[in-house]
Amino acid sequence: MDYETYMSIVSSSEPDEWLHLFNENNEEVFIYKKDLNIWFKKVSTDEMFAGGLWGGETWATNFPDPKAYNVYVYMYYCNSLVDVKRFIAVDGGRVDLPLPELPEKVKEAGVKGRMLEEELEPEEYRFVRKIDYKIACILNNDDERFRSYVSRFEIKDE
Repeated sequence: MDYETYMSIVSSSEPDEWLHLFNENNEEVFIYKKDLNIWFKKVSTDEMFAGGLWGGETWATNFPDPKAYNVYVYMYYCNSLVDVKRFIAVDGGRVDLPLPELPEKVKEAGVKGRMLEEELEPEEYRFVRKIDYKIACILNNDDERFRSYVSRFEIKDE
């Protein structure tokens, strides 16, 4: 199994193809039913989402509960760590959303020249990587609540 194949399997899977369990440490674990060697672990934190290069971050805090937290997904093949992805638990942790892809002009500006969200057109920061969107669907079981947050945020995959 190589990295590209692993990511292709995850991004083409459907949420109902994953087992959702809690391990002995009470951590959320997602296991791909068609290949039990493909799995990932969700680690929710109490770290407040600070933004970084993403700008003003009203997209993450403009909910009834403005608290947004970092969530990490550790992706494994057997016991080998394949990748780590970061998501944001918004509205006080009610739903996990993928981080938007940074627009090229923000990447070019870097940390010192950070652009605020207000300086960007909405379509410039609403795109997410397909793999990140798919993982968010799996984490949230692609339920109605998740879809309502996605439409409110106007997320589009690449």
